[in-house]
Amino acid sequence: LVLLMLLVFNLVNTTLSFFRRGNRTIEVRAENSGDLKQTREVIIVETPLKSIPVQLSDISYFYILNGFVFLRSKEMKSLSDSYQITMTLKALEDLLDHQQFFRINRQMIVSFYSCKSFRQSGSKTVEVNLHPAPYPNGVKVPLEHHRLTVVSEDRTSAFKSWLNR
Repeated sequence: LVLLMLLVFNLVNTTLSFFRRGNRTIEVRAENSGDLKQTREVIIVETPLKSIPVQLSDISYFYILNGFVFLRSKEMKSLSDSYQITMTLKALEDLLDHQQFFRINRQMIVSFYSCKSFRQSGSKTVEVNLHPAPYPNGVKVPLEHHRLTVVSEDRTSAFKSWLNR
């Protein structure tokens, strides 16, 4: 009976895993030579047809849209070109070099070199002007992205210190 329950559990778990990955999800594997505390230089994006090495220096930002995490590099023309990845922002935050990347809020991690400018957005928040911009002027922004580039109140001073090197 126990073996039968384990078999059913594994079957259900494998099936769910298969369906989650079947939805154009792209897996990310971080390449690392050395111990676990060392930061990465390359993220390998696994697509159904090929594997794409993406240098961290080429990444502008990571963001969440509709519950999925995406990676956008400098040469991508629009958000629709972004790679969907399976890692969480928390996992990425732990993986990335904190000198190069900063988590500005619950939805976005930005690269130092993608931050063109910032301005006061509220009494305790700032809005970051990124390159490439997530949405060009005149494009309808999804409701969940209206505050995408706004630095959280509790991170504003750390963000300013991070930029002021």
